[in-house]
Amino acid sequence: MADFVESTTQATEGGFKGIKKVRGLLVDIKKEAPPETWQSKDDLINAYLDDASVLEMYDGQEAPELKENKFKVSIKYNTDKRSGYMKYWVASAEKLGKKPSDFKGQYVTLLNVRYEAFKRPVIDEATKKPKKDAEGKTVTEPIMGACFTFIADETIDSNTVKDYVRDLLDGKNETAARRVVIMDARIKQFPEYRNKLQDGTLAEFVNMNIVDGKFAKM
Repeated sequence: MADFVESTTQATEGGFKGIKKVRGLLVDIKKEAPPETWQSKDDLINAYLDDASVLEMYDGQEAPELKENKFKVSIKYNTDKRSGYMKYWVASAEKLGKKPSDFKGQYVTLLNVRYEAFKRPVIDEATKKPKKDAEGKTVTEPIMGACFTFIADETIDSNTVKDYVRDLLDGKNETAARRVVIMDARIKQFPEYRNKLQDGTLAEFVNMNIVDGKFAKM
């Protein structure tokens, strides 16, 4: 087997397109015109997050660095019920009992959902016409879309958060642990962790021991 990629099915999407899940403080949602460099003239719904951190990437890709821990979600504004904006962005907020704008001023967890937007004919390179199958039907291929959705927000008690905290604290003394809970973009979203470190209950809360003055996994 070759030690390099030779198939389009193994292609990955780098940078921000590969983000699967992100969390941050939703500071604003605006309907804005697209950048002048874009061919599309459709308005965008832009959601702005502060104190943001990438929680998960697609296909094990490396998470991009968020400048100043800020993140912007851009969604094509389209009120058609089949559009990504209505079917995913708006509908996901409604499942949580809110409108998207109701989340302003709150920490939110957003999941980037990939979905089949539509199908298009596969063009035969030789004839430049749509390919046909054995039954004479046009062969099609799916065109994928992506849209961020609201999901139940992570909390200090979430197992995913506790696992993340344990991994960062393992082997650190109290001074190093303090730097982690104050500086890490994801952990500092939960000030309760800093409070628990100060009152000496953090190790017990995340199911860790203190061995020779250092946090240790059980």
